[in-house]
Order: sequence, then C-alpha cells, then structure tokens
Amino acid sequence: MEAEVNNELEKEQRPRKVLIIGNRNEFLVRSVINDLLWRHFEIEEVEPTVTEISRADESIKIYIIFIERIADVQNLLVYLKDVIFDKKLSVCVVCNHLDALELENYVTKDEIAAVFERPVNIKEIGSAIDEIFQKSSTAETRRSILIVDDDPTFLHKTQQLFRDTYKVYMANSAASALMVLSKHTVDLILLDYEMPIVGGPQAYEMIKAEPSVADTPIMFLTGKTDMQSVKKAISLKPAHYLTKTLPASELLATISYFFVHHSLPGREDG
Repeated sequence: MEAEVNNELEKEQRPRKVLIIGNRNEFLVRSVINDLLWRHFEIEEVEPTVTEISRADESIKIYIIFIERIADVQNLLVYLKDVIFDKKLSVCVVCNHLDALELENYVTKDEIAAVFERPVNIKEIGSAIDEIFQKSSTAETRRSILIVDDDPTFLHKTQQLFRDTYKVYMANSAASALMVLSKHTVDLILLDYEMPIVGGPQAYEMIKAEPSVADTPIMFLTGKTDMQSVKKAISLKPAHYLTKTLPASELLATISYFFVHHSLPGREDG
C-alpha cells in the first residue's frame, strides 16, 4: 500500500515540461506558450536547429515544433525521427495543410503524437498536450516488452497490438536486441524462433549469457510448429512457446495472464 502511495506521489511531482521549437517572436508560438504556462507546464524554448534541440533538457519528453516551411526543417525532422524511439519522445507538429501532407515523407503517423494544422485553436493544443502528458506518465508504470523479429511487417503489427497496454521496444536481430537491452530494462522478451544469421535458439542463449538480463523471461513467438522445432525450443526452457497464428485476442490474453501470475520485480527503465 505504501509503495502505491509513493508511486502516486511521484506521478504528481513529475515535472510537467514541454520543449517549444520555433520562432520565439511568432504570435502563435507565444500564445501556445502562455496557454501551457496557465496549465502549469514548464517551458523550454529553442530555435528549430539540431544543435539547439540536442542541447535541450533530457528530462523533457514532449516536443512541439512550429513549422513555417517544411523545407527549412528537413534536417531537424530527420534528426527527430532518429531519436523519437530512443528518447521516448512525444513530438507534436504545428504547420499548414500542405506541410502536414509532406510531413509523412520524413516521419510516420505512428512517430508523431499529434499534428495541428493552421489555423489552430490554442485551447485544443493545450488540452492535447495535457492528455499526452497524462498518457506518457501512465505509460511509465506499464510493463515493457521487447519484440525480436526480422519481419518488419510482423514487428509493426505486434507493436500496434501491444502499444495501448504495454511499453513496446522492437529489434530485428539478435544484435539489435542486445543493443536495446543494454539501454532499456524490459519485463518480457518475445523472440522469433527462426531468424537469418543468428536464429532464435542462439539468440536466446546469447541473451541468457548476459548477467544483466539473464533473468528476463523469454517467450518464443514463431511460425514453426513442427515437433522437432517445438522440442528444441522447449528444451531451452523458455517462459512459453507461442505460434504466430494465434489470434490477437488470445495473444493479448496469454501475455496478460503471464504478468498477472508471475511475480516480476519492479523495474525502472534505463
């Protein structure tokens, strides 16, 4: 009970910070800042350059970028695409309709938290930022899952399935999985059994050989259902062996059941 109270206090005390990226002298920028200050957010302002953004406070997880001409911020968008996942950023964009359409050439819809097309309603932006902050704060207490699979379509599909319930990390190989695990602590790994170069069983043994993550539960998630593959997988003693043909509802139920019935230590993301 005491731990739950402490968690709630931490949520309440978590700084409400937003990074404003744009022309400080623009009326719209000043209006949005004033509304966010009224909502008790802390504001840091930077010019729309990679250099300035890279120097911003690392604790800020919500960015609002004001785009006047998308051609002027191409390098910035490429930079943000590279860091959104690693830094767990919620990036919002304010721009005109044509730039909103062109935005997808640089970042996908899934990578952008919200797009506000000019002319905008200041209060709507403020309300959206409030909601994004609440969701991100809740997400920090979620269980986290690493999905390892060389099929980008399957990775994306599974990430979409889990993202409303869990924090989701993705890797397309054993090497990238180990890289993710060196930066982040996860509660469960879903590992494809059959991958090129380094297969699932070998990847399993590589992960288990790392002392810092050796205790992390691993489930094989694969399309292979032949008896030989199943026996080999089970001999490694994974937490579970699941097939990719499993209906989405059953997959979600299985993961939920696992977390409910297996006592996992409380973890903080690294």
